[in-house]
Formats: sequence, C-alpha cells, structure tokens
Amino acid sequence: MIFYYFCQNFKLMNEIVILGILIGDEVADIVAFQQLLTKYGNVIRTRLGLHENHYETPKIKGLLLLEMVGDAAEIASFEKVARNISGIQVQKMFFSF
Repeated sequence: MIFYYFCQNFKLMNEIVILGILIGDEVADIVAFQQLLTKYGNVIRTRLGLHENHYETPKIKGLLLLEMVGDAAEIASFEKVARNISGIQVQKMFFSF
C-alpha cells in the first residue's frame, strides 16, 4: 500500500533525471544560483558537488550533479532558470525504465 501511494504521488516514478551543472569562474550571480537550489529543493533528491581543486584549469569552479524527482514541469522550470544564469552550463541525462 505504501509503494502504491508513493507511485501515485511522483510523476517521474519510472524515470531518472540527472542534471550536470558546470560552474565557471565567470558566474555572474552565484547567490542567485544558490537561491535557485534552495527554491527547488523539493525536486532535488541527491546533490553531489565535486571540488574545484580537481580541475587543472582555473576557469572551472566546480561540477554539481543533481538527481531530480517529482513534478516534470517543476524540474523543467528549474532547468530553464539555471540555464539562464550566466556562467552556468547545464547538461541532462535521462533514463527511462
């Protein structure tokens, strides 16, 4: 019964969406990006940040991997807003099963 309830309340139950976000050193407003992560925290299941010291170029501040869950429209909204922040690159992986 609990599994049935879980399936009914999540529209992406048979899909996995991973967003890779590359944060460059020219990010115009890192505070706005952090606020975006907070605002859409309800659709972010997993957040993995890779440390900037692992990259050989100073042009990259870091890489963030996000596992997204929940409403597809809200995930699309997050992705659209993130893409509009200068200095942020967004790539998407989509798995369906």
